Amino acid sequence: MARKWTSITLLVLLAVAAFLTIMQLTETTPASESVFEQYSPIEPFRDEVPVRFATNWFHGAEFAGFYVAEKNGLYDELKLDVEFVEYKFGCDIAESLSSGVVDFALLSTPCFAGTSSDNLDIVAIAAIFQVEPAVFIVMDGSGIETVKDFVGKSIIVKNPYWERIIDRVLQAADISPDRVVKDRGAVDIKRFLLGEVDIWTGYAQNEPVEVDLSGYASKTIYAFDYGLNDYEGIIFTRSDIISERPDIVTAFLSASLRGWNIVVTNPELGLDAVDTFTTGLSIPFQRRSIRELIPYISTGIAPTGWIDSERWRTSCARWGIKNPDKYYTDSFLRRVYTERYLEIGNVLVDK
Repeated sequence: MARKWTSITLLVLLAVAAFLTIMQLTETTPASESVFEQYSPIEPFRDEVPVRFATNWFHGAEFAGFYVAEKNGLYDELKLDVEFVEYKFGCDIAESLSSGVVDFALLSTPCFAGTSSDNLDIVAIAAIFQVEPAVFIVMDGSGIETVKDFVGKSIIVKNPYWERIIDRVLQAADISPDRVVKDRGAVDIKRFLLGEVDIWTGYAQNEPVEVDLSGYASKTIYAFDYGLNDYEGIIFTRSDIISERPDIVTAFLSASLRGWNIVVTNPELGLDAVDTFTTGLSIPFQRRSIRELIPYISTGIAPTGWIDSERWRTSCARWGIKNPDKYYTDSFLRRVYTERYLEIGNVLVDK
């Protein structure tokens, strides 16, 4: 029988892997060399190149690496003038990208699956989250220990995207979705804190942190424990940009991944950048949020942003996405990272 890792075990392993990655970079790189020498040199453009980049949610820690690239001048170094297009309710990000409103955009796997992908001209070039961050939060003492205990309990359904995730996880636990009480009421976490909803949905770096900082004791149940381990925070662009301006794709991806490397190795710099872009979020929340997301991004077994071809195909098949190779390329990741870096210590990279 295949071993099933518990959420605690897997998170510990991820944290250790991230730590070892940082240690490897600091211990094996000579003092005279920059840690960025894992990246191939990129020539800056002669003139400024405008780039419009759409995030898939409101400003927050999950975009810290991009903020760092902006605030620390990594985009500027390459003469990229990056405009962040913040998420708005009702906005179809995939359509905005495909139609040319933006040049790059972030999408989750379920959101990509929910688009009419056959009619969209978009291609995945990297994935920031290597581990699925979707979680379910329950209060201590609720009697809910696993997804099996969701039967008869109320669970917040924030939108169709979350309903797809909930149904996938329930089905993985051999539970029919109609055996839970789907609450489609107000998406205000105070309802959970007041006991109006038994199970709250969210991301590991957000809602569990908010509950804890509010003074409540809770338990987190991880979607990846139930087979839902898709790439998230996927960077997409269009095929016409890939064919006509591959230099822009390479430059944007290189600067962005360098920004994420800074967040992983120095979370406080990430905090400083996030604080520049966000309003209304406390420093303690942002600090915790950044530290919680790092193990999901830097696993120590593949470069930051990597998309493994077989895992991509499996994930697409799980969500009913046809012709997965049409919507993915690793060619820009291979241009961004040096050949030596890909050869040494990255076990998930196809040689």
